[in-house]
Formats: sequence, C-alpha cells, structure tokens
Amino acid sequence: MSDPDRRQFLEAVVWIGGGGVALALGLPGAAYLLTPVLREEERTWVDLGEVAALRAANAPLAVRFRYEGWRGYVRGSKPGLLWVVADASAPEGVVALSAVCTHKACNVAWSPEEELFACPCHSGRFDVGGAAVSGPPTAPLERVAVEVRDGHLFAELAESQA
Repeated sequence: MSDPDRRQFLEAVVWIGGGGVALALGLPGAAYLLTPVLREEERTWVDLGEVAALRAANAPLAVRFRYEGWRGYVRGSKPGLLWVVADASAPEGVVALSAVCTHKACNVAWSPEEELFACPCHSGRFDVGGAAVSGPPTAPLERVAVEVRDGHLFAELAESQA
C-alpha cells in the first residue's frame, strides 16, 4: 500500500518542481520580451530652430533633428522629422505637424505643385494645416505641442510623433 502513495508523492514532486522551474525561468523571460510593449511612451523637448526664421518661411519646412529614444531594448540617438508651418493664428506663430501619415505611418512630404502634404505610400493628401484632404487617411496629421524659449522653437515630442 505504501508504493502507490510513494509513487503519487514523487509524481507530485516532479510536477510541482518542474512547474516551479518553468515559472522561475518563464517569468523573467516573459518580462524581458514584453518590456518594449509595456514601456510607457516618453516625452522630450527638442529644439527646432530660431522661431523668427520658421515664421518667415513661405512654405512648410521639414525640420530634422536627433533625440534620445528607445529602439526595442536599446536606448540611443534616433532621427526625427517634423513639419513646421507658419500660422499667424497660432499662439507661437507656427504649428508643428508630425510627418507620420495617419493611415499607415509613412512619412509625408510637402508637394509645392499641389500645395499639399503627400503620402507616397497610398496617395494620401493633407492640406497645409494637416487636415486629411483625399486618399485613405481619415485623421489629420498630429499637431505637436510647441513653445518658444529664448527665441527658439521647442516641440514636446512623443516617440511615435517623430
């Protein structure tokens, strides 16, 4: 009678021990794999240049910059692109628009011939204020918060906006 009880006990020890080992190895592994997904998006301020020059532009200006951000598991320098458009009705005299198309996240380019932002991927078009005009995008280009400090325009940037 003691043999079946001992066998059941040993089976239980093996199953519980194996589960403990799987848990001990699995939880840190899962946490490592999910880190980029669960990380909160960081915000940072980037210098876009002298506000007077940006206000004086006749057409939207592509402003390229570098900022510190995450690429998966590694933090490092990343390139960014925003469109700065002179707008007398805006508090700072300019607005900053994300260059990321709201349809499939391609970068838009200013088309002087059409006087529109054009997405090369699926022919989406946005007016100078960022509103969707034609094509598949239904949402406008995202506006980025800006402020002027010591004559320079700074944009508050989330990693998804660059």
